[in-house]
Amino acid sequence: MSKSFRALVLLLAITLIPTTLRAQEAGVSLDLGVKAGVNLATLSGDGESPGRRTGFIGGGHLTISLPNSMFYFQPELLYSMKGFSESDEGTTATLALDYIDIPLLVGIQFQTSGSFTPRVFLGPQASIKASCKLKGTQDGDSASIDCDSELIQGIFSAKSVLFDMLFGAGFDLNMGKVDLVFDARYDLGLTDALELGSSKMSAFQFLAGVAFPLGN
Repeated sequence: MSKSFRALVLLLAITLIPTTLRAQEAGVSLDLGVKAGVNLATLSGDGESPGRRTGFIGGGHLTISLPNSMFYFQPELLYSMKGFSESDEGTTATLALDYIDIPLLVGIQFQTSGSFTPRVFLGPQASIKASCKLKGTQDGDSASIDCDSELIQGIFSAKSVLFDMLFGAGFDLNMGKVDLVFDARYDLGLTDALELGSSKMSAFQFLAGVAFPLGN
């Protein structure tokens, strides 16, 4: 997981270099950050709502703030572990669905007199499937099978791309040359996650990280 996290942050930085240079010429404020946290995800549909899967979420973001404005734009690139998990009498079954999430967030920063800056935000998100496995544990023994395996006849085959809406709030703590960032989010699935049936992904997300100003 650490290799995936580092690769995502590096890709985000390389991709955004031209945007950063143009934005600095226009006089906007730019901050590049990394963050990580926990997903509490589930898959609901057809009248059922299984238990939540607890998984990692992390990656990088670029915050673009206009001069003399409360509004900001924040594209992100995240690795996100979702799915669901059910346990019963010593047996645990987990649908492990991992994605590359690409949120495009618009937010409002509420300026205060101190180092504390609260925020609210929302925006669309595209989720690209990275992996899908069905995992089981019983009495200490475990097994894992790919979702597209013929052994389970594609019952849990996952769609390659999902579209969601994110809603959240957070705050920044200015520590001088770096900001500490904290977010709480709700990821609302808009499209079905599986090829069969009606099932949408949702997740509560809690992240913390750091952000560095660019060009200052």
